[in-house]
Amino acid sequence: MRRFGRGRYGPGWMPRGTEHRIHKRVQALRAEIECVARGPAHRRALRGRWLSLRAGRPPTSDNP
Repeated sequence: MRRFGRGRYGPGWMPRGTEHRIHKRVQALRAEIECVARGPAHRRALRGRWLSLRAGRPPTSDNP
């Protein structure tokens, strides 16, 4: 990423770890949106997975 000014960025090189972190955050946000759209029962079922994603841990068999 190249910074052009306050809050303005353009294409450029980005560290692999940063790219991975952004990608995981986007996935977590999309999963949250899907849960909200499906309703409270679905949210309860996926709560453990969401918490593990936010903590940076992969889902386990205990929290699918």
